[in-house]
Amino acid sequence: MFTLYCTTINFNLMHWLINKRRNNKSLHISEQTWLISLIFVYVLLLLISPSTS
Repeated sequence: MFTLYCTTINFNLMHWLINKRRNNKSLHISEQTWLISLIFVYVLLLLISPSTS
């Protein structure tokens, strides 16, 4: 269940990123920082979560 939740977050994140890059070619610095921090939290959650879930 947790893995499905994280996969959904990842899918939505990639979808948002693709649309964002399509609209304007370069992301703002603040948006890049926010995106990097979001990915970092996502990876951290994957590491913390038990492998069984």
